[in-house]
Parts: sequence; C-alpha cells; structure tokens
Amino acid sequence: MNKTIGKMRNRVDVLQKSLVRNDIGGMTETWTVEVTLWANVNAKSATYSLQNGDKVNYVKYEFIFRDNSYLNEKKKIRFDSRFFDIKDFHNLDERGRFILAICEQSKNATIVVS
Repeated sequence: MNKTIGKMRNRVDVLQKSLVRNDIGGMTETWTVEVTLWANVNAKSATYSLQNGDKVNYVKYEFIFRDNSYLNEKKKIRFDSRFFDIKDFHNLDERGRFILAICEQSKNATIVVS
C-alpha cells in the first residue's frame, strides 16, 4: 500500500450532517461540505444482495488521507458524485502522517447536500 502524497489524486468532500427546520416545522437532515481533501481512493471488495427482487451491489472502499481531524464515523464522504459512509478509520503508520478510512457506498439514495 503506497501512501505517498503523489498517489493522492482524488478530490473528496467530507460532509457534516445538520438538521434544518422545514416548511411545516419538522426537521430535515441535510449534509454540508465541511472540507475538501485530496485522497488515494481504492475499491477493495464487492458484495451484493437482493432487495425487492433487484440486485443491489455494495462496494467497500479505502480512502487514504494525510492526517486530519475532520474524519469520524458520523460524517460522510462524497467522491465522484457518490456518497460513502465511514465505517472505521485508523492511523496507518503510527506516526500520525496518514489516515486510512474504510467506507461503504451509502445505501441512502436521498442525501441532500446544501
């Protein structure tokens, strides 16, 4: 796994969830871009399941970032018009230089980004 800066060629957005009051007084979940980062993005594994007779694919991805304080499991990543749930992340080299985030493509098709 090469962690060099030159491999971080993909721009990704880290999204923060916020609740916004809607027209009828309820709360609507929206996502705002907290920061845009460079990352090394790799698809790692794929599985599928049947939902209502349709085949649904699930792909796990690894995102490698320079160490930063923006990542946690409550946030999402937007990459190439797709959304990813952060499942886990950890320090790759124990020196605090690189973070590996394990993500799955989000199953929620109605993500609103403001």
